[in-house]
Amino acid sequence: GINNIDWDFSAKGTDKAYIPMMDVDSIIYCLENAVRLADGVTHKVTFGDANAEELRLVISSRLIREVNGKGWHVFIGGEELIALEEEPNDLTFIAEEDGLTISLSTNNQYEYEYRIDGGDWKSIQAYENTPAVSTGQRVSLRGLLTPINSSRGIGYFTLSAKCSAEGTPMSMLYGNRKIMDSVPKYAFIGLFSGTPLTKVSKDFLPATTLAAQCYNDMFNASDIVDAPDLPATIMADSCYRDMFLSCRYLSKAPELPATTLAQYCYAGMFKFCEGLVHPPTLSATTLSDRCYEEMFYGCDSLSYAPALIADTLTFNCYKSMFQECTSLATAPALPAKTLANYCYQEMFRGCKSLKSAPELPATTLKTACYRSMFMQCTGLEVAPALPATSMTGSCYEEMFIGCTSLKSAPELPATTLATNCYDSMFKECTALTSAPNLPSTWLYAYCYESMFMNCVNLVIGSEIAATNFGNYSCRYMFYGCSKLSYIKAMFTTAPSGKYTTDWVYGVAPKGTFVKNEAATWDVTGVNGIPEGWTVETASA
Repeated sequence: GINNIDWDFSAKGTDKAYIPMMDVDSIIYCLENAVRLADGVTHKVTFGDANAEELRLVISSRLIREVNGKGWHVFIGGEELIALEEEPNDLTFIAEEDGLTISLSTNNQYEYEYRIDGGDWKSIQAYENTPAVSTGQRVSLRGLLTPINSSRGIGYFTLSAKCSAEGTPMSMLYGNRKIMDSVPKYAFIGLFSGTPLTKVSKDFLPATTLAAQCYNDMFNASDIVDAPDLPATIMADSCYRDMFLSCRYLSKAPELPATTLAQYCYAGMFKFCEGLVHPPTLSATTLSDRCYEEMFYGCDSLSYAPALIADTLTFNCYKSMFQECTSLATAPALPAKTLANYCYQEMFRGCKSLKSAPELPATTLKTACYRSMFMQCTGLEVAPALPATSMTGSCYEEMFIGCTSLKSAPELPATTLATNCYDSMFKECTALTSAPNLPSTWLYAYCYESMFMNCVNLVIGSEIAATNFGNYSCRYMFYGCSKLSYIKAMFTTAPSGKYTTDWVYGVAPKGTFVKNEAATWDVTGVNGIPEGWTVETASA
């Protein structure tokens, strides 16, 4: 009979199994039959290597213990599955106020159990409230939900009163099985979002291997004061994204030990945590696209930043990382010499307490790499040196816009420009008194557009070496610079609305314009030489 042979579900000559590994019901049915049919003689149930990790997750220690007791042994990829000693790891809420009830909203077909103060387990349906408990009482929960069939994870809790939690929410996935090392995709999205949960135990989230969006929005806008440890070293896309978004009482961030990141993994993680004072150490040397995007956005109390040690950047990796951190007084060192498109975009935007900028050693730029990097840093007094000699599209666009304390601009040695490269770079820098010289002899579309617009204390304009124009290359360049009284421009192409639209609108009524002696054009007014200015000539 069937109980007198070994069961082998490994496909011969391949690493695939005859039973689909995601067919959980078939796997459990097979093992339960092994229990029913066993005759006390030792036999094997053997599965191949395919999806071995998934198999290990769905076969409980209880079932293995039953199978072993009937003389059967289970092998996955040649390794015997051993029944683990199970320790209680149930998600347990401890009431901090009277009247605590708990319910779970979910899109999954899901039954789970609860018990109060260690009593008997009782079944409960989704959306149903547990009985109200008093301060100090404990409500434990567990369920079995694998695989998760919703991109909203297992659902989200409604907690009617302040409480803390211990154990682990892993008990909502695997019941009483001690499965801790990895967490599935989407598992805990928004699980405690908007709740009065105040703190959780340090070992609340024990997984070291994460999956996409597993903790996304998990504590969003909750009352959490103490965050759990986050020991994971293997990241996944958006795994911690917005995890503590708007947690206004959180003052200290957990350590983040991962050295290799994934897309969006820390994006928005502490965004709008207005009480955050102590940021985590960031150990990563290998970044990924948007990995730190908006990580500390709006953290008003953050006065210092963690070190950023990566030397090679990725797309949007630091975008808006410290935007609107209004107490940030010192920026981290930025040692990277290999940039990426948009890598520093808006990184310190609105950091009004920042007085000096970090060094920017890269000489090879990328599209929009520094766009709006220090935008509206109203306390910034010292700009970094900008040694690059070859521009890329929008590389310095709006870099210092609205830096009202900046009194001097860095030298701009670039001789090869690109579209929008300096667009609005110093716009509304109202303390700036002189503009840097611009040595490039060839202009591109919009390259100098609005570059010094509304710099109301600018007296000395740039010496512009270019003899040609690109479309709208100088549009609004000195617009609204009401004290400007000196410009040197070597244009041989006649300025016009196509190239220099309103470029000197609102400048001082008297001044000196130095013109190329080889130029034959004679254009006055807001698109050319300001009315009332003295004209001089010079060789290019």
